[in-house]
Amino acid sequence: MGLAAGSAQAQFSPYNRVINVDWNRGVSPANDTTANGVASKFYESPNNGNLSIVGRFFPNITDGRYILRALSYAPSTEFKLAGGLLSIKNANENKIAKVATYNIANADALVKFSFTLDLTNYTGDNAFIIAFGNIANGNTLTSSSSPFTTATTDVFGAFRVVKSGNLVTQFRRADGSGQTNTAVKLIKENASQTIEVFANSNATQQTYTYNAAPVIIPGNTYHIYVDGVKHAEDFPKVGTAYVAPTINAISFVQAGGAIVETTVLSNLQITYPSATLPVSLTSFSGKQENSGIRLNWATASELNNNHFELLRSANGKDFASITTIAGNGTSNQANTYSYLDRAPETGTNYYKLKQVDNDGKSTIHTQVVAVENALASNQTLSVFLGNNTLSAKFDASEQGNASISLTDLSGKKVLSKTFKADKGINNVDAEITGLAPGIYVATLLLNGGRTSIKVVKN
Repeated sequence: MGLAAGSAQAQFSPYNRVINVDWNRGVSPANDTTANGVASKFYESPNNGNLSIVGRFFPNITDGRYILRALSYAPSTEFKLAGGLLSIKNANENKIAKVATYNIANADALVKFSFTLDLTNYTGDNAFIIAFGNIANGNTLTSSSSPFTTATTDVFGAFRVVKSGNLVTQFRRADGSGQTNTAVKLIKENASQTIEVFANSNATQQTYTYNAAPVIIPGNTYHIYVDGVKHAEDFPKVGTAYVAPTINAISFVQAGGAIVETTVLSNLQITYPSATLPVSLTSFSGKQENSGIRLNWATASELNNNHFELLRSANGKDFASITTIAGNGTSNQANTYSYLDRAPETGTNYYKLKQVDNDGKSTIHTQVVAVENALASNQTLSVFLGNNTLSAKFDASEQGNASISLTDLSGKKVLSKTFKADKGINNVDAEITGLAPGIYVATLLLNGGRTSIKVVKN
């Protein structure tokens, strides 16, 4: 698997799976907001009902691409969103302020983080830390703990800028202990700069290209670029405790102290290589409705997705396409799809999804959805379509309100009639004129039961 870049803003190749993190929606003043730290609570979007969530500071995230958290237990900490910029003002006490993007969907062992770091109002008296990893085995990246103190199970890499004579960049050693200064000073105070981090959590080396030149990144290391200039070091994975197969989280941490200063972040972009499958299917389900069987499915990302074909089988073995649904091309956002099968077979219907790329390549997803087209055992239906009449016959176990409808295969209802049904055999006629030859679906609703059958008009 390779990484590639055509400019200082390097990207993965041959396809980019880019996630632009929405810290602030646009530059409208209506989206600007400020929040202070809250003891033992934090801000998070989306809000899952956790009692520790005091409210929402970031925009409401609904597409499932990631979770955003802002946390500080010091009330003097200030988080601010304005014009697409995220500002963090540290507490005047020894407590950190943390912003985390985590649970990133469809994460990979290779990742690139890119962001703008503005240190115009930052002196380095209080360390600013960047850490990343996977929260499946720990919570250092999302809790009130500093991710730079020791090796943990969730931190893959950690580096920081801090005043040590001059402003220096330091990183954690491979064994998780201490810290080491980088060979050169690239991150500067009183300046805004673009930071790019390439991380390889595979055990084996990988290759990417940066400004058209190949770069080898050893296994379990990361590289840092500042305004297009690379640090000389192959930065190590922090300790042996980290064993996660992917990197799905990044945290920005402002240490607290007597001197109050502000760091400003913007333009966070997360890039992974293209997924193994062109479509990441996150759910596929079906249920019976009055008008047929409703199929729903969702994707977390799509790559050159031309369309889906919905396949159906009556025996679970022999599948045939019943409809085509347009895809969303290339998308790194969650997408949902829905289709109503108005003419299911009697009994159990089995469904699969076939995905077709723009170049014609197809993938049949292995998941099978089985939905019972339930018919009341004491209720049968036969329907005949004459020149101007629909004639229906059915057996009812008890009297009650009933209705019969007729739809074409596009779902357009061409007849609907309600009536009182008697216990036993019922015969119902309804006038219907101008009905074109073709296949229709007749549906009987009676006493909570539903029966649908195909009817042919010659």
